[in-house]
Amino acid sequence: MVRDKLTTTAQGGVLGFGPQFAKSSTVNNWFYHRVLDSDMGVADMQNAFPPEVGGRPFPAGAYKDGVMVGGGMTMHPRLQNSVGWLLYALLGNCKQSQPALVYAGTLAATALAGDPATINTGITNPPAAAKLCVRIIKKDPTPFTGVVTITQTTPDAITETFDFSNGPSTDQRVDGLETDVADNTGFECIVGANPITTIDSIALPAGDTSVFVEVGYEDAVAFTHDFQPDTTYPNKVGWMGVRKCIPGSDGATWLGETYQDCKIINAILSLPNNGPIGMRADLMGRTYTQESDPSWAHNVAYEQYSGVPIASVIGGTITIPQYDTTPMRVVSTQLSFVNAPLDARIERDYGSPFIGDVTVTSRLFSVDMIVKWINPDLYRSILGNSKVATTWSSIPFTSRIDVTTIAPGLMAGSMLPYGLRVQVQQAMLGVRGAITLAGNNAVLMRLVGNGIDVGGDYARYSLTNLQSSYTWPTS
Repeated sequence: MVRDKLTTTAQGGVLGFGPQFAKSSTVNNWFYHRVLDSDMGVADMQNAFPPEVGGRPFPAGAYKDGVMVGGGMTMHPRLQNSVGWLLYALLGNCKQSQPALVYAGTLAATALAGDPATINTGITNPPAAAKLCVRIIKKDPTPFTGVVTITQTTPDAITETFDFSNGPSTDQRVDGLETDVADNTGFECIVGANPITTIDSIALPAGDTSVFVEVGYEDAVAFTHDFQPDTTYPNKVGWMGVRKCIPGSDGATWLGETYQDCKIINAILSLPNNGPIGMRADLMGRTYTQESDPSWAHNVAYEQYSGVPIASVIGGTITIPQYDTTPMRVVSTQLSFVNAPLDARIERDYGSPFIGDVTVTSRLFSVDMIVKWINPDLYRSILGNSKVATTWSSIPFTSRIDVTTIAPGLMAGSMLPYGLRVQVQQAMLGVRGAITLAGNNAVLMRLVGNGIDVGGDYARYSLTNLQSSYTWPTS
């Protein structure tokens, strides 16, 4: 017998997702994304009867105990738009969408001195009138509570103060996570209220020389969207729909599946030291439908590769501020955010094959990175709570973690590339395994840790693109 059908390949398949405003609702806006693979599918739970007395030693029957959907997708995330909906669903809230900031566009990072200083040179004016931003780069928990004053004399006389002791004044705003949530200080960046055209002087306060100040401005067209857990409902996770089309062989029927009432239960960002950034998202859902040759699987528009962040692009950084303001020399990193669900067996109700909900019971940010050994300072700090420690300390080493990854090239009309910044307020970091000496390898150290809740914003994923906002549907 001759088999005349060709083997089906997966490359022609289609994967899409979109937000649901509530359980059992439909998706109004679908977004399609290229993926490396997707194993999202139907879990048809079939079982054989257990051994029974009175028969032969074989299963005497079979039954199905229910159905649900699960799996996920692996991709090189395009940052133009669609990945924002995955981040929104993962974290649960978009705290704000604000004009993106060109952090050091006006003044490069400048160290404070023992005395106040006024800078009149080395200043680059914004390309057009724009609100300025003042950013503080420092180690934690080094305090900075000074005031930076910026003066413009023409075309209009404007003097604006950026008060890091008391926070933003009227019409100013903050950017970045606070570095000391206990007393509401430690603002990383304050954005001004007045559009500035020409900067005549920047007055810096006296301070520790390990503290740096940089001055930038709001971008003309780009926005940054801060996705993070909801303050009022910290276990809130968005409902999503997912659809997949499986291509048929040689003109055969294509099969479309739509998965409803899904929640993201795990998302991992993989940052190599070369190549594109990777993302894996896993979901758990309630129900599905199928259709033959779905019309939505044809003429799909995808975002382009220009929005994919690349590990080797200058500007990508991984920082542990408790240890140093200098970016780490990192070989590879994985950043995970887990929304642990209630056991699916408990989610089922008597008389129904479907799970009734996807209940998130706990949430966790975790990091796993391999760094190059430069000196023993960080190793000693983790083991002994001091760079000069020689004995073990029972005090855990904790720090903020700050990761930035960007795409090559600037966005159209912008001074910025597409970018994604991940911050966790505090993470407990430990060394996994021994510091290995191998004759044919560099000295490496593996750091692992989990985010801990110290109040304020637990973690934040900030996406910079040309979208003006992300609003979860309400109907």
